[in-house]
Amino acid sequence: PAAILTEGTKCGRPAVGAPRSQSRACEVERRWVCKRGPRPDRAERPREEGGKMATPSGLASLCEKFRSAVSLSYVESKNDPETEPYRSKYAARELLEGVKQLLAAEEAEGPPGEGQEREGEAERLQAVRRAVVEYELGVNYTDTQECSAGEEHLVKCVKLLERHRLSRECVSLYIQAQNNLGILWSERGDIKTAQTYLESAEALYNQYMKENGSPPLDTNEHFMAQEEKLTDQERSKRFEKVCTHTLYYLAQVYQHLDMTEKAAQYCHSTLKRQLEFSGYSPVKWALNAATLSQYYLTKQCFMEARHCLAAASVIFAQAGQVPSAEDSKLSPFCLSCSSFALNMQTTNMRLFPFFCCSGLRYCPLDSLHVVCLSISFFH
Repeated sequence: PAAILTEGTKCGRPAVGAPRSQSRACEVERRWVCKRGPRPDRAERPREEGGKMATPSGLASLCEKFRSAVSLSYVESKNDPETEPYRSKYAARELLEGVKQLLAAEEAEGPPGEGQEREGEAERLQAVRRAVVEYELGVNYTDTQECSAGEEHLVKCVKLLERHRLSRECVSLYIQAQNNLGILWSERGDIKTAQTYLESAEALYNQYMKENGSPPLDTNEHFMAQEEKLTDQERSKRFEKVCTHTLYYLAQVYQHLDMTEKAAQYCHSTLKRQLEFSGYSPVKWALNAATLSQYYLTKQCFMEARHCLAAASVIFAQAGQVPSAEDSKLSPFCLSCSSFALNMQTTNMRLFPFFCCSGLRYCPLDSLHVVCLSISFFH
């Protein structure tokens, strides 16, 4: 919440329809400023980024409530009991609805009347904060299997950001919303609609990097105090991770559409970007690289296939060195089976489906419908 100036009182002019007493007060203020400068008791108050008058205690309370909701959604929800799998998600939803109501009340008061430029900045700040909340609500509802409600909130997020989607405050959030809409529609079996959202997200990333290129604000920064803002390096890392997710999902979509060559290209780009920005699980990366090698084999691109297998073997060796929550879920027996298969793959090229101790292993990109690991037999 922020203190709001009465619209139209700039330059000593009263607002349209203002009472006579207000007109007289404005005239007195104008004369004082012309003769002696700004009054000591009317010094400019601190502003937050975006031009809105900031009430520190109110803003801090709003940010704290939002951070609590995010923590419940992404951290505490992992420890929810099986009997109440969405307990933390539901609690986070209540907090987000509370934040949404506070933002709606702030917007109803109107932007500060300090010129069109200031009003435009304040309007954009209000829009992006509301969009962040709509986005988090959309993800919350889809996580709890309430897809229709989730879609409604994600679409609201996109609409709120449409005018400002190429600004550094909005571009990352806009792409994330489109990514999630793409996932939602792919789960419904409408691959074409999913393709539209994901390709739009990729195009926006490319356009932003061409026209602007500066690291955009991360989604959560809109509810952070100025001293808590991220560095440009961290912003860039998070934004590139968002784009990597877009390519990851597009690889699956193209495979569903039988565009195997394009799917392989996007899978390769995903693996490359994960290495470049250090955003990967060693075991899953190795499995995906081994899967990609099989595509190259079908095209008789033996050097490329061997390169993928060699890379998979090298990265897989990091499994015990690079901590990963996802890798820790695999049993030691699965890791041993995977290691054996990778070692065998690097020596020969005749590949067959690989069965490990936990059954037939599939790539995390499960929509590729290919076996991740294979073993080779001497012949």
